[in-house]
Amino acid sequence: MRLLGILLSLPTLTVGFSLLSLSPLRSRFDSSSSSSSSSSSSSSTSSSSTTSSALSLSSTYEPFAGYQSSEQQQQQQQQGKIRPLHQNWWPCIVETNLDESRPNPVEVLGIKLVLWKSEGDWTCLEDKCSHRFAPLSEGRVVIQDERTKKACLQCAYHGWEFNSYGRCQKVPQTGMAAGAKPVPAYPLRVAAGMVWIYMDPSTPDIAGALPLPISPLLQRWHDAYGVDAIYMRDLPYGYELLGENLMDLSLL
Repeated sequence: MRLLGILLSLPTLTVGFSLLSLSPLRSRFDSSSSSSSSSSSSSSTSSSSTTSSALSLSSTYEPFAGYQSSEQQQQQQQQGKIRPLHQNWWPCIVETNLDESRPNPVEVLGIKLVLWKSEGDWTCLEDKCSHRFAPLSEGRVVIQDERTKKACLQCAYHGWEFNSYGRCQKVPQTGMAAGAKPVPAYPLRVAAGMVWIYMDPSTPDIAGALPLPISPLLQRWHDAYGVDAIYMRDLPYGYELLGENLMDLSLL
């Protein structure tokens, strides 16, 4: 008989057992029953009643309240799974620091990105052309439709143009873009005066389900004071030194 689970209920120290497989016990009683058929009537009655009890125990067994099926365990593990750093929303820049007329280079988690505007919305692509890896932030924004302000990002090296989804729309040397490799596009949101980037372009479904980590106080300040409630300053050191500096009580 296999013992697969032990539940300790403290402080009463009640021990519960999960007997999930009784097949060896059942087969043992089955063999005992068949061998006893050639014995006396009383022995046959005794073995059959024992077999009946074992079968009854097997058929009426119900797992304890804390039992979870493998499917339930997988769901719980997925819900409580700690995501890697890049599968989160990261604030990268204050929106007022961006220039709508040109590509804006930024860097998040060591990855160079480029922000630019198309059809009134900010777009984020990897700052690397899929052709010869030239920085797209050194290119320019080309307006395709003056009415909708639909635009493409043009590489400064060979003039390849990419839309807001990272798909190549034009290769000047051939006049077509079929077969051109796209540029990774990152999910982007604008909230509380900041531009937020989700740093895993391969899992946009997770990005759509995650809320932005904005404090209620910051949101209230932004709602009350607009762009004056937030500013950005680049400092030449990491967050460890910043945290140590902020926790220095001698500065109070």
